[in-house]
Amino acid sequence: MSHQERLFPRLDVFGDPIPEAALSRCGTHRLWHPPEKDGIPFGLKAVSFSPDSRRVVSASGSTARVWDLEDGREVLVLSGHRDAVCAVHYVSHTRIVTGSADGTIRLWDAEQGAELRQWSPPGGAISCMALSSNGRTILAGTRASSGSPSSNGFAVLDLAADEPLRWVCPEGAVGNTEFLAFSPDGSRAAVVERTFDLSRLCVFDTAAWSLLWSARDGGEYTPAWAAFSDHGRSVIRDVAGEGWRTLRRTFDTDTGVLLAEAETSFNPPLPLPDGTSIQVSSRKLEFLRDGEVFQEVDSRAHLRWDVDLVRSPDERWATFSKGSSTVVLIELATGRVLPARAHRDRVTRLTFSRDGTILVSSSADGSVRSWDCASGRQEACVDLGQDEDDRYLHLSQGRALVAGHWIRDALAGTEVELEDGCTPYQTVWSADGALISELHSWRGEQFARVHDTRTGKLLRKVPLSLENDDALALSGSGRFLVTGVLFEGRKHWQGSRIWDLESGTSCLIEHGMRSDFTKFAFSPDDAWLAFEDGLQTLALVDPLRPERRLRWELPARLSAFAFSEDGRILATGDHEGRVRVWRVGGELLGVVEGHRALVTALAFSADGSLLASGSADTTVLLWPERAWNPGGH
Repeated sequence: MSHQERLFPRLDVFGDPIPEAALSRCGTHRLWHPPEKDGIPFGLKAVSFSPDSRRVVSASGSTARVWDLEDGREVLVLSGHRDAVCAVHYVSHTRIVTGSADGTIRLWDAEQGAELRQWSPPGGAISCMALSSNGRTILAGTRASSGSPSSNGFAVLDLAADEPLRWVCPEGAVGNTEFLAFSPDGSRAAVVERTFDLSRLCVFDTAAWSLLWSARDGGEYTPAWAAFSDHGRSVIRDVAGEGWRTLRRTFDTDTGVLLAEAETSFNPPLPLPDGTSIQVSSRKLEFLRDGEVFQEVDSRAHLRWDVDLVRSPDERWATFSKGSSTVVLIELATGRVLPARAHRDRVTRLTFSRDGTILVSSSADGSVRSWDCASGRQEACVDLGQDEDDRYLHLSQGRALVAGHWIRDALAGTEVELEDGCTPYQTVWSADGALISELHSWRGEQFARVHDTRTGKLLRKVPLSLENDDALALSGSGRFLVTGVLFEGRKHWQGSRIWDLESGTSCLIEHGMRSDFTKFAFSPDDAWLAFEDGLQTLALVDPLRPERRLRWELPARLSAFAFSEDGRILATGDHEGRVRVWRVGGELLGVVEGHRALVTALAFSADGSLLASGSADTTVLLWPERAWNPGGH
C-alpha cells in the first residue's frame, strides 16, 4: 500500500473506506450491527430516537449503537453488558439507558459513550423498560431466571440515585413482565405479564406502587402491549380472539371496568399529524387516508408478528423495534427508506454478467440488485415480493431466475414455460442456471425430471427409487443429481446419494454433516462434486469414481464455496469473513479479507479476472485477480 493510499484510502459510493486489495464495495455497513462472535449477526431488540430526532440508538447482541439520522453513520458504541441488551431509551439529549439479560441497567453519556451509573435489581434478566415523561424514573421488568414467582416483577429506579427505589412483585403474577408503560401524567403504570398461553394486564398507582386492578386474557398470539389514551383516563389492549381475530379492549384506568370491545386489524394503523395513518403489513409500510391505502413502502426488512413501529419525536422518521441486524429508517413524508441503494440483510446469491461489468446479487431482504462492478454503484433493484428461497430463485450469468410452472427472469421480465410444468419446492438448479431438475412422485411412480430453462424443453425423465429424498445439486450437463435423506430410525445417519441419470444408478457418499445442512456444488466440467464434510472441512469427490476424494482442512468454519468457470479454481469463505482461493488440486493461491461477518456467497466472473464475495454484513466485495493470485491480472 502506497503512502498516498494510506493518507487517502479509496472510498465506496457512500464515502467509507474499502479494503486495500478490493476493487469496489456494493452496499454499506451503515445502520448495521456487526456480529460479536461466530460471524453471525444478532437481530435488533430495541430502538429509541433522541429527543431532537437527530439520532437513533439501537440494541443488538450485548451492545447498543448510536447512529446519525442524516447519513446513517455510526456515532457511538455502548459496550459493557455481558448478555443481550433487550431495552434501550434516550433519557435526554445527553443520556441513554439500557437494560440487559445480564440483569443490569446502565446509564450512559450519549455524547462520549462513557458508563455513568449501573443498577442490578433483585429480579432476573431485564426484559423491558419504560421511561416517565419527566425523564426521571425508569421501570425495568424482569424475566425470572430461576422459575421462582418471586422473581417476576419490575424495579422502580430514580436515574439520579445509586440504588433502586423499589422492587414490585405483583400479587398473583402469571408470568414474566414483558411490557411497561407510564400514563401521560405519570400517576399510573401499565404492566403486561405473559407466559405461552396466558397474559395479564395490570395497572398500578405510582404514588404507592399498589395494584389497582388486573385483567387476564390469552397469551400465545396476544402481543405484550398496552397503551394509555392521550388523556390517560383509559387503557387499550389488543388480545387474540377466536378464529385469528384481534380484539381491542378499552378499560377505565382507575377501575378496570371494560368500556368497549371491538374487532380490529392485527397491526392497527397509527395516526400521523397530517390526518393520514400508517400500518405495518408483512414487510411493507402502508400509508392510509380515510382507511384506504394510497402508498406502500417496502422496508425489505424481516418483521416479526409482534413488531412495533417507532416514530421520531418530530414525526419525520419511523423504524421497527425488532428485525434483522440493520436499522431500517422510513422518512414518512417521502417514503424514502434508509439505507438506500443497499441490501438490508445477508447476501444469499451472486452472479456476473457475461462481460464481467455487472454483478447481480440477491438477499434475504427479498430483493435482487444489479451493480456496476468498477464503482459498486447500484444500477437496478427488483423486489421479489417474498423472502428468497434457493428452490425458487437462482442467479446465473447475470440473470435472476425464478421457478414455477415457468422460468421467469426477474430482471429482464421474460418468461419461459416448462414442458409438463414443475413443482418448485422439489427442484434444484445447475450452477449455470441452464438446467433445473425436479423430484416427483405420482401415483406410486417416482422419477426425476430435467428441463432446459432457456427453452422449457423436458430433457430427461428418469425413474428413481427414492426414500423421502430431497434434491441438493445438479451437474452442468444434467447427468448427475445429488439427493439427501435422513432415513426413519436412522436420524443420525449423514449422507447423500449421487445419481447417474443416464444409467439410473446411484452411489452413497457419507459426510460429516446432515445432508439438509450441507452445501453441494459441481464443478462446471462435472469432474468434481464439492461438499462440506464437517464444520471446517471441504471435500471433493469424483462422481464417476466416488472412492477418489480430496479433503481440505480449513482454519475456520466453512460458510460458502464456488468454482471458477473453467473448473480449475475454487474459492471458499468462512465465518471469520475471509475468502481463500485454491487450485482444485489443493494449492492455496491467496487469502483476502474485508468482511465484518461470515461470507455467505461467492462467484467468479466468466474470465476469472474478478471474484465477488457476499456476506451477512449485507455487502458484496469485488476482488481483482491480483488480490488473491500474485501472478494474476
